[in-house]
Amino acid sequence: MTSFSPAPSALDRLICDVAGAEAPAARAFVVASDPDGSLLSWANAHGTAVVVASDYREYARAQAHGTAAHALTQLAPGSAPGAVGVGHLPKSLAGIRYLARQLARAGVETLVLGANTKHMSRSMNAELARSYANVHASRGRGKFRCLVASGPLPNLPELEPSTGGPGGRLHAVGGVFGGASDDAGGRLLAEAFLNDYLVRVTDTEQRDFKGKTPVTKGKVVTVSREECSNGPFILVDLGCGNGSVSRRVLDTTGGLIAGFPQDKADSEPTSQVRHEKFDSIDKDRFRFRVLATDVDAAAVASARLTLASYANAGLVSVSWDDAGEQIPDSSADVVLLNPPFHDGAGIDTSLVEHLLDNADRLLASGGELYLVYNSHLAYLPAVRRQFGIVQQIVRDRRFTVLKAWQNQGNRDL
Repeated sequence: MTSFSPAPSALDRLICDVAGAEAPAARAFVVASDPDGSLLSWANAHGTAVVVASDYREYARAQAHGTAAHALTQLAPGSAPGAVGVGHLPKSLAGIRYLARQLARAGVETLVLGANTKHMSRSMNAELARSYANVHASRGRGKFRCLVASGPLPNLPELEPSTGGPGGRLHAVGGVFGGASDDAGGRLLAEAFLNDYLVRVTDTEQRDFKGKTPVTKGKVVTVSREECSNGPFILVDLGCGNGSVSRRVLDTTGGLIAGFPQDKADSEPTSQVRHEKFDSIDKDRFRFRVLATDVDAAAVASARLTLASYANAGLVSVSWDDAGEQIPDSSADVVLLNPPFHDGAGIDTSLVEHLLDNADRLLASGGELYLVYNSHLAYLPAVRRQFGIVQQIVRDRRFTVLKAWQNQGNRDL
């Protein structure tokens, strides 16, 4: 008898029924995409399960229940010989290609992936066939059906990340959103932040840049060695994707970052934004650090490649977690947020609320959130509910950028 906890969706029940029919004697399972835990519950009831997660929340849930778990991007070849894989079919062809290749290299013998039939196409079968000898579709049940792949091909090479963007500096692993492209909304977010939060270091007056004095467009802020010794300026890229926003900010402000070799090509600005006196600044007088984070393992792997030169210089760290939960409270001077708004194939603006909660948690007193979103979406009320003051910085035909902060003390606008 099939065992489920929690109660499964119709799609999850179909996936498990097809997997049971395809490999009735299976006792080793790999759970690859399981939004509510039903597939893991079924697999544990029928044998031994290992979770291979793209979503950090699935990874954390498995660990909390004592189930072995790995990031999909870190799955070792030969680590799951003869296992049966179950999961939801990734939305993108690149995501399907990457999942199938990782599981085939691990030795997963049979892979059962389910989805809504109206979102499936024959090109998905072709992607599975890149890594498996046999691919067929199950019979449909209601709105759903499964694709079944079996017989992993031998000697499969690891898939190489794709590259793109300005100068080929952006990288994409698996099905990361936007691939290796320079996302238009993220580009506007970075440019709006750089134009609004203009930090220029001179040798005149002394001011504290750590939130006690607002830093806004047109201000000249000087930073003494003593002020820098209190800690670096912290920018959190919340939901960093392929790292393009952080990369643009760092490429543009490279002259203000202590210790970064100014003669490297990677430090040359690619943005339209230019700041005065960058080349003449004593780099040791200003420290700047970016903490990039994403819930998607493929995004984290992509961002680590995109930001590798800056990470090697000690200016960036990239973490896989849920909305920056590994970053301490009240530690950020600025949070940049380019939130997702799709849940599957539909639009779900509620996805931003969890990110707004955590952005508020991360910001230090006086810290500011910069958020970009598609202009037709109703994000402004949600931001106003979370933060005391909201200001529109940029709006064009497609996107809007907001700046938000809590009403704490005097703010010099």
